Amino acid sequence: MSVEQLTHTDVIGIYHDFASTPYGANLADSVRYEKYNLASLPNEQWRELLGPDVNNLEHMRVTYQLTQSFVRHSQAHQPGLLTATDATQLLVAAVIHDQGEALVGDISYGDKQTADTRKEQQLFAEHAAAFTPDASSMLRHYLARARDTIVFDSTTRLGRMFNAIERVGYLRTALRASQQLSDGNAGAAEPGLRWLVADVLSNQIKALEDYRGYAAVDTYLTEHAASITAVFAQVQNDDFSHYGQHATAKQARFAAAAASWHSEHAA
Repeated sequence: MSVEQLTHTDVIGIYHDFASTPYGANLADSVRYEKYNLASLPNEQWRELLGPDVNNLEHMRVTYQLTQSFVRHSQAHQPGLLTATDATQLLVAAVIHDQGEALVGDISYGDKQTADTRKEQQLFAEHAAAFTPDASSMLRHYLARARDTIVFDSTTRLGRMFNAIERVGYLRTALRASQQLSDGNAGAAEPGLRWLVADVLSNQIKALEDYRGYAAVDTYLTEHAASITAVFAQVQNDDFSHYGQHATAKQARFAAAAASWHSEHAA
């Protein structure tokens, strides 16, 4: 079986194969952005507030859907960017990229260090057979290639694309959190959601602006420009108090992101 012959059923089957293992069950019982859950909401309520992307297992399925969208948009508006093999490798990367977190846990983007990533990659490789026990030897080749040249290497051509897709995912969650704040649905979770929004904007906006060379990213940012501008305006100085001794540096990083955004999107 060549990678070009993989179908949607084949690729999403990788996700379901992993989900049926104890590792998948572990991720299904945990949530992303947990440090921002200052109200200690139950996991299901946190998911209901912010969507399936904050469930650690479902996040990979959501990323797969984002990758499908990236592929479709690229094929329509940037022909030649992706071969059929490229597209499939990106999709495979999407459905496996956080499997290692079943062993190391989810670490917030701003807190993750190089050593954390290396440990996750090592454990990911060591447990690959257990993560996807029903995969053929041919499929395992492509799983390994997706892991080593895309998921854990954002310097490669496809690694950069996948990094852009992941960053769009972060921004989508921040926009959802912002909407929940605007709609008055946050309740006791409001301080944590405000912190989440501030952190995501600080870490993702400038990087996403650098990825505007991808038509899919450019279109997303253009279509949501008004919402992103409004989200920047929501953030208050007190939202940085949760960083403790790092509050000043984090606030400066946010200010730089805001200045960069507003310089490109002045009214």
